[in-house]
Amino acid sequence: MIESPFSERLRERRDPGGETASVLRFLVVVAAIFLCFVILFTEIFVGVRVEQSSMEPTLYSGDYVFVNRTVKPEHGDIIVIYSERGSDSKYVIKRLIGLPGDTVYAEEGVLYRIDAGTTEPYRVEEPYLVEDWNETLEPTTVPENEVYVMGDHRSVSNDSRPSHGSLGTLSLDGLLGGVTDFSLRHKDFFTGLFGIFS
Repeated sequence: MIESPFSERLRERRDPGGETASVLRFLVVVAAIFLCFVILFTEIFVGVRVEQSSMEPTLYSGDYVFVNRTVKPEHGDIIVIYSERGSDSKYVIKRLIGLPGDTVYAEEGVLYRIDAGTTEPYRVEEPYLVEDWNETLEPTTVPENEVYVMGDHRSVSNDSRPSHGSLGTLSLDGLLGGVTDFSLRHKDFFTGLFGIFS
């Protein structure tokens, strides 16, 4: 007698061991997905809330963005880094201007950088600035394992400039990571979403 596919399925359903194995497989898949999300959003991507006005108009106080903890910082990135200097120790969010060995200076609001290992100055384009910035800064060479940072809202930013709060250069050991381009593009969505829980 030829058995139909329907009768085979019926037999499988009557087999309690097969059903238990199916439930266990489902639970293992759900647990694996959950674990992947936990690792992804605790070890790789971390959500942060901006609590300063020093990055306006790029980021406003109250904005939520994601930081990639695995990224190697590059010139122009927005980073979250720990500062032990200033009035109180805390994480700050700033734009990375100089890497170890770079020399940073400004002439009447025009920012220049001499990259490590080179001698030619490079004019740093800053399309993110919307305020006049006419400051002149003496050349500063960034020490090994440190970075030079500045806020986009130069008149209120406490950063690496000697005349603005004297955070000085900050140690790369305190780097949390770089703000992702995706979360910058969609910061209004993330701010609205996570703002519900605050």
